Amino acid sequence: LADLNVRKVRVPMAGRTESLNVAVAAGILLALALVAVAGWLHQRAFAEARLELDRDVRIAQEHALKLFDTNQMLLQRMLDLVGSASDAELLAQSAQLHAQLQRMAEGLPQVQGLFINGADGHALGNSRVAPLPRQIDYSDRDFFVAHRAGGVPVYVTEQLRSRSTGEPFFDMSRRRSFADGSFAGTVNVSLRPQYLTQFYAELARHRTGLHFALWRDDGKLVARWFPKNRQGMAMGI
Repeated sequence: LADLNVRKVRVPMAGRTESLNVAVAAGILLALALVAVAGWLHQRAFAEARLELDRDVRIAQEHALKLFDTNQMLLQRMLDLVGSASDAELLAQSAQLHAQLQRMAEGLPQVQGLFINGADGHALGNSRVAPLPRQIDYSDRDFFVAHRAGGVPVYVTEQLRSRSTGEPFFDMSRRRSFADGSFAGTVNVSLRPQYLTQFYAELARHRTGLHFALWRDDGKLVARWFPKNRQGMAMGI
């Protein structure tokens, strides 16, 4: 009995070490698995976000192309309307021309106004106001200079300010020629940048941090939309 009282049962250290090693290894494997799952989820979320972004960009691009196509048709209709008539002939029928241009612009929310300018840069007709603001000279505008020089089928301006109303706009225009091919002036469709920015805002309504901008190929701004800033002011231009 005395011998039994002094005996000690010893647990081998090797067994305890193996248990500890197994536990540590299992913890590492679990951590690695969690990292792998997190990485996969992140990649999946990134891929889905990229697909949604690409879709939104395609929608915005198609919208802009449709806008430009519509307004090129308007420009052609305006050229067909005035033909190669002289300045004097167009001014003589100013009231009729004004009414016809108004009808062309009806139901087109993107259009700020339709304008016909003579070779001297002064107005011959428009859809906005009557009588004509003949005192305003557009001959220094980039679109006018480009068409007078020739070689530009359709000119799209950067965003500008109206000299008569102060409103922001951008223009699409074409050269008008007399029967002998000489420069007769321009026909212009003035467009509201807000038409684009409102569309961009709606497109980005469910996309946090999404920004849109439309530039010319030389980097000059046509229209843009940013989310609200910290003061809650819309940053669309």
